[in-house]
Amino acid sequence: MGPFCKHIVDAINLNLKRMVSYAVLSKGKSLPVSLGLIGFEVSILPLAIYYDVLNSFWRKRGLAVLDEDFIDMEYTPVFKVKATDIPTGEFNSIPVAKYRSRISNLLKKEEWEEANKEFILIRAELEKRELIYPLLNHFLESAHRCVALTVIWAQKCKGSTTLLKHFYQYRRWLVWWQMVGLEGALILDYISWPLRKNGLLILTQDVPAIPVPKLNDNGEIN
Repeated sequence: MGPFCKHIVDAINLNLKRMVSYAVLSKGKSLPVSLGLIGFEVSILPLAIYYDVLNSFWRKRGLAVLDEDFIDMEYTPVFKVKATDIPTGEFNSIPVAKYRSRISNLLKKEEWEEANKEFILIRAELEKRELIYPLLNHFLESAHRCVALTVIWAQKCKGSTTLLKHFYQYRRWLVWWQMVGLEGALILDYISWPLRKNGLLILTQDVPAIPVPKLNDNGEIN
């Protein structure tokens, strides 16, 4: 099983186990969120299989960056029955389509370093409201990591313009597909918001934190 499929299958298994616990704690009110999340993950599996197959092509060329894209689900927070820090604030709509458009336009022009900086700005806008939008934040972190890793690994293609072009195209579509899920993530955050305001940690504790490499102006790790 490739890295993308493994990540999705592990996530499905984790959320199937936690679905029952959340349902007991919420008297069944959490089931739409759990089923929505698991359905979301199942729908991603064909895409994961496709990218795992492509990864074998890039691995032969020393560019198996997909192996680094996903954080192992073993780093997901330990299950807690109730939050000690209840999130506050209002759930407002987030212009995720504009986020996707801003990033996509930069990647079409192969401005990966600029796309990385744009992600930093986008995520800074949501930094104080991460507890309100945990799944949306997870998707943004994942896409951001993908962009940053692309900048780093592209250094290996500098001897071949053709290889670099194909590598950028391959990575651009991976980022795009991740950002297609932003609306779905926002919907699940919205549905789960009343439960999370009452202390249920659904979604908040069900995804691992995703570290993003910090790059300098030369596209190298600081």
